[in-house]
Amino acid sequence: MLKPLQALVLISGLICSAESFAQNNQLQGYIINGSDTTKGYVKYRNWDRSPESVEFSTSNGTSFSKIVPADVNEFGVYLKNGIEKYRSFNINIDKSSDNIQNYRRTPETVFEKKQIFALVLADGTMQLYNYKDKRDHFILKKGSNEAIELVSNKYIDANTKNVVNNQQYKSQLYDAMNDCEKVDIKKVRTLAYSASALSNAVALYNDCNSSAGSKTSNNTFEKGKPQLLFKLLAGTSFTKLSLTRSQSSDDPNNNIKSANNTQPVIGLGVDYILPRSNFGLLFEAQYYRLKSRIGIIESGLSNTSIKQYAFDFKYIKANAAAKYTFTQSNIKPFVIAGITNSFVINAKSDYSHVQEGPIAVDDTYLKDEKPGVYEMGFLGGAGLNYKNYGLEARYEVTSGFDLYDFYNAKPKIIYLLLSYRF
Repeated sequence: MLKPLQALVLISGLICSAESFAQNNQLQGYIINGSDTTKGYVKYRNWDRSPESVEFSTSNGTSFSKIVPADVNEFGVYLKNGIEKYRSFNINIDKSSDNIQNYRRTPETVFEKKQIFALVLADGTMQLYNYKDKRDHFILKKGSNEAIELVSNKYIDANTKNVVNNQQYKSQLYDAMNDCEKVDIKKVRTLAYSASALSNAVALYNDCNSSAGSKTSNNTFEKGKPQLLFKLLAGTSFTKLSLTRSQSSDDPNNNIKSANNTQPVIGLGVDYILPRSNFGLLFEAQYYRLKSRIGIIESGLSNTSIKQYAFDFKYIKANAAAKYTFTQSNIKPFVIAGITNSFVINAKSDYSHVQEGPIAVDDTYLKDEKPGVYEMGFLGGAGLNYKNYGLEARYEVTSGFDLYDFYNAKPKIIYLLLSYRF
């Protein structure tokens, strides 16, 4: 049986391992400066906001150099679903806020000149980029023309005090795309200011020359979509059952007894992975069994009692937890924290009592008592995912149950689990 201290050491070791992997999340990549391309390794951070800098090395595991937008024209990271590319720009960026309390009171958009890395969403004759600080900015570049931000913001009309939605990006797209017959200009005027809608429009424009046999380069990159990964779980549970006197007991001693229990665990679940984020959710259904026998000797002034408790409880647990994954490489360390809901689906118990002394106590009615059918708990843990496989250690504490009239039982459970995601 794993002791709590051993479990703490195990989980702490996995967390430290996770932090170590997080610091060394090195993926193959490249940088471009002028006409020179240098291949190497990039410390990948799964950026939600556009990076202000990136760490690059020509060889794995060696010292990394900090690269800022002024140093290179482009950098890229090789991922499973394609190449995540960023290009550098010195460009005017809209300073408008998404917070209504900070809306400007004039229709004129205020810009700020910034040196940035912008994510390549669509590449070709016309290029679309995404720069994200506190909000999304989309940047358009056509041929050799200068890159411009597609403007979308809100302001408060000084006369009516109403919020005005400035959708200048629609006229900007209209002007840029009206030389392509494949693009429905009327639909351009209804395009949403989103990565998917704008990427599709730019990709359609870049296909304009395909019928003439001179199809241009037209590559698109999706920033990511939510994923659902199903999984199977199998492992072992190590349960320490702590017993404390209930308030209804007339024994003046609040003795604590415990029993240990080791049982197999199986389950299934689903991981909900948020796009462009290290956070996710997990939902699981798990079969758990608690089987034990406890013998307690109680000595009073007149009587000595030997009580035997035997029980075999089978549960279905419904788990829900938040999950944080430290890296996006093949080896993904993670931590979880959440709640458990345990439902008793089968309960067998037995109670026997041997007395020595002049006072007879009739407690045969206890043989017919059953525990409650529901327990709520909290769990935390850490683990590693490698491709489709996972290894995990968890610790769970539940609200427990009443064991006959005398004790409250609170399970403390350590899990060692293997998982397979598909």
